[in-house]
Amino acid sequence: MIQSFKKSSNKKDAILFEGQIPQVPEPQSRDWKNEVPPIIREDHVRDGLMNLNITLVHGPDEMHPKVLRKSAEVVAKPLSIVSEKSWQSGRVPSDWRKGNITPIFKKGNKEDPGNYLPFSLTSVAGNITEQTC
Repeated sequence: MIQSFKKSSNKKDAILFEGQIPQVPEPQSRDWKNEVPPIIREDHVRDGLMNLNITLVHGPDEMHPKVLRKSAEVVAKPLSIVSEKSWQSGRVPSDWRKGNITPIFKKGNKEDPGNYLPFSLTSVAGNITEQTC
């Protein structure tokens, strides 16, 4: 039995957790071999590229969002093909799996590593693929 844990917030006591730990059901396994992969349409990829925030920094693939946005008409078709082939094969291009992780300071003592949040910069092209599915 876990005892009640109280935290003072805005001069009011709020009970965050009381009682026993709830049981979480096991995730159901999926038969991925019989799953139909999504169709990644060129126009959806183009829309994603055209709506990129060009003030963002590039990820480990070093493709800057501004370049991708300006070349959206040319890049949309090959990116949609690569994305769809990736879904069909179950393999992701290696650059899409990489990320630049930077610690972002939250608050408190800067010497304490627990006061930092990990911030990951990933591939812009990989993110477009995620959003179009």
